[in-house]
Amino acid sequence: MDALSDQIETITELLCELTRRCTMKDEAFASSFNLNPAEIRLLKVFAFRTTYSVKDLRQAMGLTPGRITHIVSSLEERKLVKRTSDPADNRNILVHLTGRAAPLIRNIKKNYLRMHTDLLGSMNDKELKAIRETLETLVALSKKPNQPADG
Repeated sequence: MDALSDQIETITELLCELTRRCTMKDEAFASSFNLNPAEIRLLKVFAFRTTYSVKDLRQAMGLTPGRITHIVSSLEERKLVKRTSDPADNRNILVHLTGRAAPLIRNIKKNYLRMHTDLLGSMNDKELKAIRETLETLVALSKKPNQPADG
């Protein structure tokens, strides 16, 4: 292997390890609220508005309509959201936060910020900027289509 291949392999292994650790932290964080990570992510979307169409939620989360329906149904059973027909177009479904969800979302946001501050808070502005820029680049590169495999 050449030096570039070694570097790429090391970076790939580190990214995989970071992904695993983030997944474990997300699962532990969600379970502390008696929710799963997908439910937490959907509730965090509601930090910006109290009503979304299923289509808007699908676009915001990058999930299929069926997956959104499953998550919303679970949250609806817990009385955190409710569904109604869109008065402008009965074919569309709107998802609304209930009054019970607002304090939960504030608590989730506060604890989520604390969890990440604990992780990143010891870094200076220059280090945080470098990490952010690197991650932005990696996300942009990951959106490119894969090259066909040799074979």
